[in-house]
Amino acid sequence: MSDVETFVKKISVFFKNSSVVRMLIKVENDLLRKQILSELFKRIEVNDPFYDTFEIDKNSNISIDTIRNIKEFLSYPPSFSSRKYVIIDEMTLMTPEASSAILKIVEEPPDFSAFICFSSNLNGVFSTVKSRFSIFKPYIDPVESVIESLKVENLEVEDVLRTDLSLATNYQTNPEMVRKYLKDLEENPVKCFSKFFKDRSYFMLPAAAERILLTVDVKNMSNFFQSLQPLFDDEESQKAIDAFFNSALILCEDMVIFNFTSYWKDLGRKSYSVYYSKMKAPSEEFIKRISTVKHGNISKDLLIFWLLLNFAILKKV
Repeated sequence: MSDVETFVKKISVFFKNSSVVRMLIKVENDLLRKQILSELFKRIEVNDPFYDTFEIDKNSNISIDTIRNIKEFLSYPPSFSSRKYVIIDEMTLMTPEASSAILKIVEEPPDFSAFICFSSNLNGVFSTVKSRFSIFKPYIDPVESVIESLKVENLEVEDVLRTDLSLATNYQTNPEMVRKYLKDLEENPVKCFSKFFKDRSYFMLPAAAERILLTVDVKNMSNFFQSLQPLFDDEESQKAIDAFFNSALILCEDMVIFNFTSYWKDLGRKSYSVYYSKMKAPSEEFIKRISTVKHGNISKDLLIFWLLLNFAILKKV
């Protein structure tokens, strides 16, 4: 059972009794919110197939007029179902007036009402409003939940998709495009990184950065660096820096697990062990420097040179 299914199974208990449901779920990811709703209504449909919903999406601020529409929606009972469901995709978008208005509704709602609300930042929701809801803070890995839904047959492709949520979601909508990218990436990661960056295909940058760091060595480092150097004059060059340093931290964590623990078989990306077996474990000092050095007063090309050099040194001779 997936993390989403497990979480939804727990909260679906609230819908089995006759009382009003008021739940506020902390979710920082749109895709995850959609998955929770999809799985939840699969369960709701079993006992309440003709449910009626009123959903407020994230397109704009939620005004008092929108709350009036909710009040009207709940002003009469459902015709063929046991409940009416009010869904608010992002509670922090409510204006102060809207917050006051929704408070009056949820304080004394009709018995047939259910409020399924989400927020990326619970601190952005008025405390008086939050106090009327049951708060849920699920720990769900959005990347894993997406990959589980994709049923990817190729293990290496599946492992690369774990690099970044945006990559996995792009695969969900256009698998052929992403598969082509991944094939090109295998042949020439530096060329691909440059192309992805110039095309503003930022969702591919983490995967390309990882592959560069895994394949750089003392022989090819100079060519890698010279090919990447022009990118750091671009106004968006910080995205390239972030891709490299974030990827470096993830790889270092994996390598420590691989080299020093018995849990390497449980790594989320088993196919990467081919690379890790040819690399020495990074030192604790090196990992700490990765976390701090990019925030120093150092030129961007020198940052990348430092990172490439250190990963080249990690390669076993």
